[in-house]
Amino acid sequence: MKSKLVAEQEHALDEYERAHEARFEVRPKEIAERKAKKAAALAALPPPVVAAAVPPMPGFPGLPIPPPPGMPPLPPFPAGMPMPPPGMPPLPIPPPPGMPPLPAGMLPPPPPGMPALPQPPRGPVAPGAMAALPDDLVPPNPTLFVSQLPPSATKAQLEDLFGQFPGLREVRTIPSKPELAFVEYGNEIESGAAKAALHESKFPGTDATIKVTFRK
Repeated sequence: MKSKLVAEQEHALDEYERAHEARFEVRPKEIAERKAKKAAALAALPPPVVAAAVPPMPGFPGLPIPPPPGMPPLPPFPAGMPMPPPGMPPLPIPPPPGMPPLPAGMLPPPPPGMPALPQPPRGPVAPGAMAALPDDLVPPNPTLFVSQLPPSATKAQLEDLFGQFPGLREVRTIPSKPELAFVEYGNEIESGAAKAALHESKFPGTDATIKVTFRK
């Protein structure tokens, strides 16, 4: 005859086996139901949209860029000529047909309605040509030209005035033209400092406004 404890253990074991068998019967059904739901959800989604090929926009890099209105198109790059490497200036572009090439150093003509820019001097300057050059285009040099001096101005006064700046070498006055003088410095940097400070300033002790420019 079985004891009460053994009977309880056998009953518990039987209950466990029945629950284990029921679990293995339900689990495959749950997995099948989940797969069916996932397939139904995927089938309900709209089909993927395939992006159509976008044609290139006009002016996109790599395509010919049309010139602005009123400007002739640039000539094509000569075949077989290598492009300049990074950091090097571009090769000169030939002028449009019918226009002669500009001399070296010359500025191109301005657009319609814009005043022409003064052209810098090129190469050796013929005698007398420098005198016609505007003062603001005269290249810097160690000698200054002083004009519009008062008649009472003396060489000593000019030496005191221009001697405030380092590098003064000589002051030359013109007896026949007391309103003019030449002031020489050691280099164009020293003369440029004096010119910047004294141009269109009042001569000491007078109301005369002097003009200081580089010598032509």
